[in-house]
Amino acid sequence: MPRGVRYHERFIDDARRQIDWLVEADRVVWLEALLVGIEEVAALVRRFPSAGRVIAEDERVVLRAVRLRRYPYLVHYGYRRASPIGDVWLVRAFGAHQDRPDPDPARAPESIKKFLERRK
Repeated sequence: MPRGVRYHERFIDDARRQIDWLVEADRVVWLEALLVGIEEVAALVRRFPSAGRVIAEDERVVLRAVRLRRYPYLVHYGYRRASPIGDVWLVRAFGAHQDRPDPDPARAPESIKKFLERRK
């Protein structure tokens, strides 16, 4: 059964920064690929939430990462283990070579764990 896909405000902020940079750099083809890629990732994790590689997990939450097919972008997403039909949250979007924060849900102050726990 497909899951719902939701967009965390950090993901939206990250995507906006990437879009702004691509517009300023006049990289229209990359911009189109980024937007299509986000749609493809959402469709993938909706049907196959375990598609990405695990980047952090604990007893309640799994965080995964998946690359966009066409261009060098990476999406972090998460979901609650106890909810096999619950929503998948796209939580961060990065350039593939961009420095990324530690995804450990126990150490990140604004972690997906806290975000998901508030929405039980």
